[in-house]
Amino acid sequence: MPPSRSRRSAARPSPEAARARAGGAATGLVGLDWGTSSLRAYRFAADGAMLERRERALGISAIADGGFRAAFESVCADWLGDAPAVAVIACGMIGSRQGWREASYLPTPAGLPEIAGRVLRIDGDAGRRFAIVPGVRTAHGDGVHDVMRGEETQVFGAHAAGIGAPVEASAGGAGAAAAVARFVLPGTHSKWVGVRAGRIERFRTYLTGEMFAVLSQHSILGRLFPVPDRQSRAADGRVPLRGDHAHDHAHDHDHAHAAAAADAAAAADATADADAAADADATADADAVGFELGVRRAAADPGGLAALLFSVRSEGLLGSLPPDALPAYLSGLLIGAEIAHALGRESPAAGAPDPITIIANERLAARYRRALGLLGARARTAPGEPAAQGLVSIARAAGLIG
Repeated sequence: MPPSRSRRSAARPSPEAARARAGGAATGLVGLDWGTSSLRAYRFAADGAMLERRERALGISAIADGGFRAAFESVCADWLGDAPAVAVIACGMIGSRQGWREASYLPTPAGLPEIAGRVLRIDGDAGRRFAIVPGVRTAHGDGVHDVMRGEETQVFGAHAAGIGAPVEASAGGAGAAAAVARFVLPGTHSKWVGVRAGRIERFRTYLTGEMFAVLSQHSILGRLFPVPDRQSRAADGRVPLRGDHAHDHAHDHDHAHAAAAADAAAAADATADADAAADADATADADAVGFELGVRRAAADPGGLAALLFSVRSEGLLGSLPPDALPAYLSGLLIGAEIAHALGRESPAAGAPDPITIIANERLAARYRRALGLLGARARTAPGEPAAQGLVSIARAAGLIG
């Protein structure tokens, strides 16, 4: 008599047991860095080690009719199936007013215990243990308010990895000032964050990335810029090969002509490669010149940024800068003004040992390292994925994992 279905089910090893026997580690936590345009999902072991990473274009702006649970489960279905009781922790815009549920903003100073103690639990909506990291708010001495959501997790992640860890401070004086670690998180809305003794003490937001996009695409300044497709290709190292079609054309000839056509195509490709490489080198040179000029001019007169911005047009019209240099010049002006203002307000006492820590992808981090170096500031880039490390730190402090 064949075994009953219940007996067969009982005899079958669980997915987690099968994964463990196959040499894989069991899932101890799922983390989500869920922003406006993308969702980054992480599978962690119980000790916090990252096991897998996924990224999808499922930011909150792409989710219709509040379908956040369905979107999350579509990305992590196999992880959740293998570990149905696993906890989930999410940071970023998923906790905004436009997200799944709005998580509150904690006032500064805010450390890991405060953040972990105020995670928003939405277990009922999510159908499992699910926590959303709160944001952070601050008020400057001039009465201006500021907020962040998501960056606090990255800062705690970098800090947990020993990046920007504060120096032991003596009572008051230069030692106390040196305990402030500085972070910059470039992007659409660039954040400068000061951390003292593991707590976010102050921060300020700059609209640098968004201003670049708006001025480039929707103002008179961008009209002298190169063709967008060419600019984007040059920026990330890709160049068009004008001989590509010669290979396709060769297949329309008979065998005798095909060989000659293939040779001609190869020669055309070689010429195109050389031309493209020369174009890329020229663009890179123009980019470097334009960016450095912008950084230095804006840093010398950050209060005059509105006037300097029009020079993007005048320099292009008069031929002082070639078209390929204009986007970088605009970028330099905006980043230079941001850094000059931030350093003037946020720099600790002279002699502080730690450089500024940049949390960004390598391409953007390199641009900020260069600008900071031009202005005499030391900088380094946080390694790894600080958001992932921060999610683990907050989850552990919140009791979601051991």
